[in-house]
Amino acid sequence: KYTHGATLAITHQNLQASFSAFYQWGAIENGKKHNAYYIEPHVKWKATQNYHITLGAQIFSGDQNQNDAKSTAFLTQYGAFHRHNGQLDYTQLTVRTNEHEGIINPYLTQDIYFHKKLRLNWQSHVLGANSRLIKTKNNETEKLNKFYAWENDFKSSYKANHYTNIEFAYLFLVANEGINFLSTPQNGDPNKVAQFLYLAVSWTPKLYQSKH
Repeated sequence: KYTHGATLAITHQNLQASFSAFYQWGAIENGKKHNAYYIEPHVKWKATQNYHITLGAQIFSGDQNQNDAKSTAFLTQYGAFHRHNGQLDYTQLTVRTNEHEGIINPYLTQDIYFHKKLRLNWQSHVLGANSRLIKTKNNETEKLNKFYAWENDFKSSYKANHYTNIEFAYLFLVANEGINFLSTPQNGDPNKVAQFLYLAVSWTPKLYQSKH
């Protein structure tokens, strides 16, 4: 399996824009012929010194028919399983599984700097499949909404000094019925809100330094 691609990046004053496109070809482990793509537009605007906003999307091609002789689902490389797709990791198993349904993930990120030491970050992700989600019951099929979840990640970080950082975060995801019809088992309940709350303290002192 081979992966080729490029990223075009442009910076103009307070605006940064990039566009990435990659193409995969060759074969996967079971010998099926493989052709897949990945694209990511990304725009960041530093509106003020204290407020930055980012708008982008990650699109992984998917595979609608796992029983045919070809593979069309893009597979991530080198462990980048959850970049821009939400910290609850509902997609990290998808993008490393052969012949998955693909991902369409428009995202919005906002950063607010109240002080050099305090930063608030909000990430919002709409998670969808790049191929049809199909529900089968009593030999009848029903097409479901491709967009199966909405995730929001709220984080605050406080740098107490040059070696201590305190991070507090609240993450939640609201899903619909489609999340249970992904090719990768999620075992989720669309009638409940997935939530995760954490407090992390990082202490990284410089214990020794030598100049020669």
